Amino acid sequence: MTLGDRALIVNARRYQSIRDTSFAGQDLISVNASGVWFSNCSFIGVDLRLATLEGCRFVFCDFDHADFRGSSLRGASFAGCSLRETDFRDADLTGVQIGAKGVGDPNQRRSDLRGAKLARANLTNAEIDALR
Repeated sequence: MTLGDRALIVNARRYQSIRDTSFAGQDLISVNASGVWFSNCSFIGVDLRLATLEGCRFVFCDFDHADFRGSSLRGASFAGCSLRETDFRDADLTGVQIGAKGVGDPNQRRSDLRGAKLARANLTNAEIDALR
C-alpha cells in the first residue's frame, strides 16, 4: 500500500480511481473529491469533517474511527468497507449505499457499521444492507 496525501485527493478528477493507498490519520477537513473511486484504501482515523465526497465509490476501504461530521456524501457507496466507530453525525447521507453491493460475493466481504454514530445524519433514500 502506498502513502497518499491531501493533494492526491484534491487533484483527483471525477471517475478517477485511487487504489491501494493509505491516508490513515491525515487531516482531510473540507476536501472536495466528488465522484472519485477508491479501492482498497485506508482512511483509519482520518478527519473528513465538512468534506464533499458526493458520488464517491469506496470498495474494500477501511474507515475505522474516521470523522465525517458535517460532510456531504450524497449518492456515495461503501461496498465491503469497515466503518467501525465512524462518526457520521450531521452528515448528508442522502442516497448513500452501504453494504456488499458490487463486491462479488456479498457473504465474504460485508460492510461493518458497528459503533458508528449516525445522530442527525440525513439518511433519506439511503440503502443499508448486507452488514455484519
